Amino acid sequence: YSLKADMTIRANYDNKQKFKFLNTLEMRLGFQKSQNDNTHKFRTNSDLIRLTNKLNITAVKRWDYTVMLQSWTQFYPGYHANDTKVYSDFMSPFESVLSVGMTYTLDVKNFHFDATLSPIAGNFKYVDRLSLSTSFGLKEGKHCRLDYGSNITANYRWNMFKNVEWRGRIYYFTDYSRTQ
Repeated sequence: YSLKADMTIRANYDNKQKFKFLNTLEMRLGFQKSQNDNTHKFRTNSDLIRLTNKLNITAVKRWDYTVMLQSWTQFYPGYHANDTKVYSDFMSPFESVLSVGMTYTLDVKNFHFDATLSPIAGNFKYVDRLSLSTSFGLKEGKHCRLDYGSNITANYRWNMFKNVEWRGRIYYFTDYSRTQ
């Protein structure tokens, strides 16, 4: 058995001249029951809370100066099959990336694409459960870490047919010593 719910909420402001404030809240939650897992009645198979806020000021035709804040975590504890150990949880991890750069936007008939290129970005990572801190790249006994680097986030949406839409997202952050 499986069940999945997916909701996206957008609250945007566009003054049709130079200023846009774009806000997107994505929530996904899915559960599944597996015959070979005797420990858990149901486990999550999709679990995400992501908030994206973008402040855009028009530079030229398809380019905007952008300040973007992306934050994400999950709803429920994550387990492996037949294992009672928690591998992830709400606010374990929590990540937030604040970046400054430019956004390129392309809108044609049934296709939308936007890519934000940010040479200046700060990545804040927080893990509430100390036992999980090393699993998410933090030093043992530490709850949080702050890295500086660059970020690229690209989104596309293609309305293939009536009531059929294909969406995708590419996310890249580097502090020049490691890549996410």
